[in-house]
Amino acid sequence: MLVALAAAVASAADDAADRRARYEQASRWYQQRQYAAAIEEAKKLLGDVPEPARGLPRAPFAAEAAWLISRCHFEAGEYEQALAATRLAATRWRRQSWCGTCAMSIQLGYWRQEALCLDHLGRYAEAVPIYFAGSLGQMFGGDPDFAVRLVDLYEAAGQMHDLVRMLDAEDRRCEATLAGEIPAVQREQFEKRRPTRLVRRVIQIRQWGATKRWNKLLPLLRITGAVSGPDEAHARRVHWEAVEAARVLATSPAETTPLLLPIRDQPGRGHWVYYALGLCGTEDAVAALVARARADDNWYNAIATVYCLHLAGDGGRQALEGLAHGAGANLAAALRQGRENKFDNDPAHGLTFPPIRGRPRLPRTLPTAAAGE
Repeated sequence: MLVALAAAVASAADDAADRRARYEQASRWYQQRQYAAAIEEAKKLLGDVPEPARGLPRAPFAAEAAWLISRCHFEAGEYEQALAATRLAATRWRRQSWCGTCAMSIQLGYWRQEALCLDHLGRYAEAVPIYFAGSLGQMFGGDPDFAVRLVDLYEAAGQMHDLVRMLDAEDRRCEATLAGEIPAVQREQFEKRRPTRLVRRVIQIRQWGATKRWNKLLPLLRITGAVSGPDEAHARRVHWEAVEAARVLATSPAETTPLLLPIRDQPGRGHWVYYALGLCGTEDAVAALVARARADDNWYNAIATVYCLHLAGDGGRQALEGLAHGAGANLAAALRQGRENKFDNDPAHGLTFPPIRGRPRLPRTLPTAAAGE
């Protein structure tokens, strides 16, 4: 019996090692952008493996392979196939974790990819419930990318009044739930932690821009978390308010550039004023960025400034060409990385949305389950 048990254990170990090798090969194909080969290899990890019963162990690397297949289709621009693969990965082959933080991150990953597939396919009405659910202030305060996209869509549809009504309904639902569990819900505390606060903040920032209340937007261009620059997707995600404020300020560059220039090197601003100047792209803004790049005092400033110049349109591109002459070591390396487009655009750190086509027709209400799950 012991011999048979040892043989079974050895066989299982060999199978696990073989599956790991297959998954690693599929991952290499993915990293090399050979998506068809990666899909073919990853499918071997699913094969005839039965759907796991609740509570039972899954076949090694099956869930990871299913997710990799969905990523391959997405990166290949095959959004219909990616949508189907994402939904299959999120249900039959769902990745799991005992850690609440990791579990929420996994859920956001499924939501992000499903919504982006629908977005690319122009199926905006189907994407809205996902963006709405993902933007709510649950656990980590919601996903700012979802909140921004939700407002983008409803602005494009001319249905902002519908979105505000949906937010009000969700807050009433949440407040009623809390009132049933906690005898006295303090209004002040609820206002600070209301689940719709992210979306409402985006709306507020947009309204400040529409009424040209620049004095409300300029203070948002500051370091609030990671000190890395806007060239890193993670930093843009952490500083989403600064990014949103910069975008709004850049809608009136002739008015806002003179306001940005005097504060660009204030302590605590980091690179976010320069980011706004890059989006403005005016002659004075580009000149300030060139002067910053010429300082070449460290790598982080150099790569952040080069990234901002990449945002500055034709003037920025011409400035980048001129900076190559006499560039120091940090600036030369940053310029080379910029030419190769090796900025951090990892989709796990931040989303890039396609242009909204036409004037979408979006939901005027959401089922309670869709808004609160």
